[in-house]
Amino acid sequence: RAVAEWLDATRISGAAPGTAVLRALEDASQRLGECRKAGRDELLEDVALQRAPAATARAGIEALAWADAALHHVFRLAESLELSSGREQGR
Repeated sequence: RAVAEWLDATRISGAAPGTAVLRALEDASQRLGECRKAGRDELLEDVALQRAPAATARAGIEALAWADAALHHVFRLAESLELSSGREQGR
């Protein structure tokens, strides 16, 4: 949702997404990072206990890592664009 809000704000010429949107992106990125770590542990446990095939777990781990990295890059891009616009972030 935070990514969608940021994209909507950038469609309007001269509109600033605002600190709230940037913080929402940062929070979402941090939460996804935590989910990635927990999901990885759960998938590895499933493989160890033979509840899931290794290939399935590997695909899940790779998908979580990709999503985590992608969202982190979206946040860093939005933050960089905000800083380069000359507007203060007001952290």
